[in-house]
Amino acid sequence: MSDINNKRKYKLMHNDTITFNGVRLYRIKALRDFSDVKAGDVGGFIEKESNLSHEGDCWVYDDAMVYGDARIIGNAKVRDNACIYGVVMITDNVEIAGNAIVEGQCITMYDNVKVYDNARICGNVRLYGNARVYGYAKIMNQAVIGGNARVHDYASVWNYARVYGNAEIYGNARIQECAEVCDNARVYGHAAIMGTARLHGNAEAYSTAVIRHGDLTKDIKDDIIQYIACSLNIYPVGGKYILYKRVDKMERTSDLDMEHLIRRIYQLDIPDEAYRSTTYTDGNLFYEPGKVTEAPRPNTCFHEGPDEFPEDGVEGIYCYMPFDENEIEGDALIAVEVDVKDILTCMKGRIRARRVRMIEEIKRR
Repeated sequence: MSDINNKRKYKLMHNDTITFNGVRLYRIKALRDFSDVKAGDVGGFIEKESNLSHEGDCWVYDDAMVYGDARIIGNAKVRDNACIYGVVMITDNVEIAGNAIVEGQCITMYDNVKVYDNARICGNVRLYGNARVYGYAKIMNQAVIGGNARVHDYASVWNYARVYGNAEIYGNARIQECAEVCDNARVYGHAAIMGTARLHGNAEAYSTAVIRHGDLTKDIKDDIIQYIACSLNIYPVGGKYILYKRVDKMERTSDLDMEHLIRRIYQLDIPDEAYRSTTYTDGNLFYEPGKVTEAPRPNTCFHEGPDEFPEDGVEGIYCYMPFDENEIEGDALIAVEVDVKDILTCMKGRIRARRVRMIEEIKRR
């Protein structure tokens, strides 16, 4: 009776304990009615009374676990098999449910946030407003999620990134570094938003888009020039881009017999100074200074994925910035000119084009 009189709302059940990660946890039992909990109801597990406030309607339900320096206060609810530990503050009407894990240092969650399914929150993270994190989504390392933002599926937000407003991040998308996604922006597929990029308005990024710089307010396919500027940090001059490509330089010495064989197979004339594509995505295309090379039957789909290219023909001609880490094949680097109207798409930080004009080989120092 004294427990009720001093307003304690639960007690630790010393005859119902588990050990998890080396920590003994005690199931809790309600001492009075509050919210949807009745006196005598048993709840989940906590390590000590500082984990769950005796004030407000906060509660740990089912087989959920709270331990370490985690604190559940206000009207917050922890349900199902959720697990919360570390230096965590969960308050107001926040709800953590499913198999969600919240762990790390200086995590703060307030307002009406909901985290559920198999979502994971870790590191120094802040969630507020009506934010929802679910599926297998991960929020980590200084990230901030707020407003009516939704992060779900296998998406991840980390390293100082901010997502708020009505933004939605899903699929396998990732938002990282100091990037910001807000308003009605959507990011999905395998898109990556990073660096100092800011997506707002009705921006939409998807497939394997990579955006590192500047502001984007529209669907990437509706403003291809601004999208490329945000991805590669370049603008066209006179409607043309100067880009680069790694290729193999064809020498008329020991490779002479092979060159004759290639010429017979593809019925091509190989000039004295020629270069050949090194990747299957380009096919066996040849480049000559001052001449235009065109991809036969290029795929015109704006998206890029494993099932989106035809078996015949080639994807197109890939061009990129000179130090693109994805392109390590080839013994020569050439500069090419790409007309804006010949661009098919820009994914993974690379432009894919119907045709290019080779300018010259870049002589490395």
